[in-house]
Amino acid sequence: MTQTDGATRARRMRPGTRKAVLAAHIVGSVGWIGVSASMVVLSLVGLATEHPGIRAGTYHGLAVLDETVMGIAALLSLVTGVWLALGTPFGLIRHWWVVVKQILFTLVMIGAFGFTHGWVLGGLDEALRTGQPTGDGRALAFGAPVMLILLIATAVVSVYKPGGRTPRGRRQVSRSSGTREVTVTEVRPLAEDVVGLTLADRKGGELPAWEPGAHVDLVLPSGLVRQYSLCGDPADRTSYQVAVLLERDGRGGSREIHRLRPGQRIGVRGPRNNFPLVDAPAYLFVAGGIGVTPLLPMIREVAARGLPWRLAYLGRSPRTMAFAADLRASAGVRLYPKDAGRRADLAELVRTAPPATHVYACGPHRLMDALERMVPAERLHVEHFAAAADTAPKRPFTAELARTGATVAVPAGRTLLDAVREYAPGLEASCENGVCGTCRITVLRGTPEHRDSVLQPAERGRTDVVYACVSRSKSQRLVLDV
Repeated sequence: MTQTDGATRARRMRPGTRKAVLAAHIVGSVGWIGVSASMVVLSLVGLATEHPGIRAGTYHGLAVLDETVMGIAALLSLVTGVWLALGTPFGLIRHWWVVVKQILFTLVMIGAFGFTHGWVLGGLDEALRTGQPTGDGRALAFGAPVMLILLIATAVVSVYKPGGRTPRGRRQVSRSSGTREVTVTEVRPLAEDVVGLTLADRKGGELPAWEPGAHVDLVLPSGLVRQYSLCGDPADRTSYQVAVLLERDGRGGSREIHRLRPGQRIGVRGPRNNFPLVDAPAYLFVAGGIGVTPLLPMIREVAARGLPWRLAYLGRSPRTMAFAADLRASAGVRLYPKDAGRRADLAELVRTAPPATHVYACGPHRLMDALERMVPAERLHVEHFAAAADTAPKRPFTAELARTGATVAVPAGRTLLDAVREYAPGLEASCENGVCGTCRITVLRGTPEHRDSVLQPAERGRTDVVYACVSRSKSQRLVLDV
């Protein structure tokens, strides 16, 4: 079977059909495991009891299960499993875990129908005639648990899909690629609902170098991965510093970080920089709330160069604005706490900036959108700390994977990332909301439809890259370097 053939089959299996077949497969597999567990219990009871009637009854129950429910569950699991495999680009055999599952499944089938079936019938015959345990009964008491263990192992491999076919499997792959274990050396309050973390290499070594604007992925103990801007000193290679706002209605990452304590270990990936500081004659920095964090290293860098700069820092209240006390002392900083009635006049800030000033901004989308209307794209640099709402209609298109020759259909209701992962399950991704930039793929031909929050305003016309978690294609076909 070629990969293109698999993609065709995948298009033929409708989502509703796939859900129904998957549900039947789960019912058959769980039922098979449940019946097998019941048979293990019955075989052990039949071997252990001294009562002839109970022994005969247990073997009679084994025979009923063996000749009715067991066969139905096994057949349902087998047929639906093959149907699902043939209905996806993955095919019957594509990764090592598929081979392992098929080997385990084959052993279960051989054991169940080649041995335990005969042991059940032989044990029933002897139990009815003599009421005594037989060699078949003892073999069944040993063989049935072995079959159950193999069957459970098959189910575990099927669900876990090592190597990336599930979120947990993908985390395993991503953890093994560039993740460094660090120790939390300090947790300190920076403002209301904001904590600062200091992270150091657990072995005391130097951490990878970074430049202002960079961020890292924090791989938390639960397996959650979240992105945070580095706000410390790039010259300090002994530690990283991040500031984390508690998002009470978020997905749980910030709550877990706020519960971290010194001495705990977490993973770090990166740094990556989608928000680099470019050379300019002057700078205007605009921060909205926790968006101040990536701007702090930039301000230090610009100040060290002796270049003119200003910072407009917008927030709800002084008590919620991290680093406000330190920044207030700087001549170029102006704080705009909302509860004090101070509102920033963005148009005036932009108008009075020196000629050719570059504007760096990080904050909520409303703030970023306002600046995009005021500042030429070539002088505006923004970083979003949340994904923008995507309400634009989605059209189906085709992605061609240049390295494998596979052609993947991307329907309107599926992301490009999800479709490509059918062939490249190890493809890195993190936020999957178009913010972090981890899922970047090089485009060889075609015109991407950029829906990410990574590219700068002046870069929205690029055709050489696509962020596959949210972006799509304007052209009918997109050829990717995958």
